[in-house]
Amino acid sequence: MPPRNRRTYLVEFDDPDSDGEFLATCLGIGDLLAVASDLVADWTQGLADRGLPAPILAQFDHATDGLDQAAIHARQAAMNFADYFEDARKVAARGLRIVGTSGSPGRRPAWRPPRHPY
Repeated sequence: MPPRNRRTYLVEFDDPDSDGEFLATCLGIGDLLAVASDLVADWTQGLADRGLPAPILAQFDHATDGLDQAAIHARQAAMNFADYFEDARKVAARGLRIVGTSGSPGRRPAWRPPRHPY
């Protein structure tokens, strides 16, 4: 295995401000985990080529399997989100804003039931 330069990676996940940002981040996390899995698998193969015992390397095989599964789960989260909010996205695309309240803040109904003194 050829010598590699040391690398430092900074990974940050900002809170999403939109559905698009959420979906892009989920897919990005999936890609990141898949790349990490490939890097660990390549490194492990290099160790195997040097004759390290299989019981030691098996732990890294488990790690790559876990990273692959995590990548699948991150991508599945994006698909689940898109499926779950599909109807709301269609309504929003037609121009209706969904703000999560039952009316404008501070707005009172025109009619209220009378208060009873007892």
